[in-house]
Amino acid sequence: MKKGFKYFIVIVLFIFIMGVIITYYINERNNRRLISSAKVLLEDLYELEEGEYKYSNGNINGLDKYYFDGDGVVNVDKYGNVKFYITSVNKCVYKTYMGNIKVENSCPSEKEIKVSINRNNKIVSFDSDIPNLDYKVSSEDDFKGVWYSTKSENVVLSSYSSGDNYIWFKDKDGNLSEPYKFSVDCFDSNGLEYDSSLFYCTGSVVKLDDMYWLVLSSKKDENVLMMKDNFDDRFAMCDKKQSDFCYYEKDSVSHYRWENSMVHDYLNNNFINKLSDNTRSLLKDNYICNDYSYNGCKGEGCAGYIKEYIDKEGFSCFDYSKSKVRIITYEEYNRVFKYSKNLDYFSGNYWILNSYKEDTVGAVEEVGNVFMYENPTNKRDVRPVITLNK
Repeated sequence: MKKGFKYFIVIVLFIFIMGVIITYYINERNNRRLISSAKVLLEDLYELEEGEYKYSNGNINGLDKYYFDGDGVVNVDKYGNVKFYITSVNKCVYKTYMGNIKVENSCPSEKEIKVSINRNNKIVSFDSDIPNLDYKVSSEDDFKGVWYSTKSENVVLSSYSSGDNYIWFKDKDGNLSEPYKFSVDCFDSNGLEYDSSLFYCTGSVVKLDDMYWLVLSSKKDENVLMMKDNFDDRFAMCDKKQSDFCYYEKDSVSHYRWENSMVHDYLNNNFINKLSDNTRSLLKDNYICNDYSYNGCKGEGCAGYIKEYIDKEGFSCFDYSKSKVRIITYEEYNRVFKYSKNLDYFSGNYWILNSYKEDTVGAVEEVGNVFMYENPTNKRDVRPVITLNK
């Protein structure tokens, strides 16, 4: 009797275990079938316009096609990301915006990612109650960029752009936040001592070595400054008589180049010594184009443009000179005119670095007006420009 009872127990356990195994495999088969059908649905959803769609009786409004039994809601955001939660025969087939398709016994509650923003000059911090969020940033509302991971509930970014930026967050389940638009608050100095750690507004006034300077640009690795006031004396670029500098005579001409101009010579051999040892140690070498070929730089020739600008725009130059002190470029002046709130600071009649032809040089005539055909033997004001490494 005892032996028969043992056999009975073994058989019952065997049947139970087999039942569990068969149920598991049937469940997995159904899950795989649902996931496979949901993948077909997902491919079609990527073709839909932004909006919310109703999924009912195996079909979705806007698509004349059967996928699998169920009812639910589908969302397509403006970037083309898709999420859906569909109940199908005691199962939930769902996908978060950034997650994979999953099948569970019930639909999880949707999580909303909320973030607060705090700004302090170039530092922007984002705080959330959800830890370990991933994020990505773009200068446009286009959802482009690379995802970065965080190890806390706080994201701190440094930015040196006063324009708008956009940031998105996602959690480990693939829930996606709305885009957060943010910008940094540049510091509009009005004559305070220069501080390399600050992100300055274009046109700010800073004090350096007992001289006042205008900020032309403020970046992560460098600041570009132009002296606020002119020198007491005016300078010609070229000499009217034969000398070591460019000169003009009836039968003997040595054409203008920045590297052989009198302004370049004075700035890099005399004025530079008025700067402190510390400032001189921070000066960046500027590579300035001497090439007058007209097939580059928008057909105007690249002479006087800085190497960084030429490389960024895909232009070319075959002859560069090197200067630690220079003058403002045409491109810089246009950018300042666009972004600075203190345009009066940039008025005057002073030389700019660019030249359109081999015997003319550019000069500012009044605010917003640059004359590119100035005779280089004429005298104009000079405002030195320096680039300080951080």
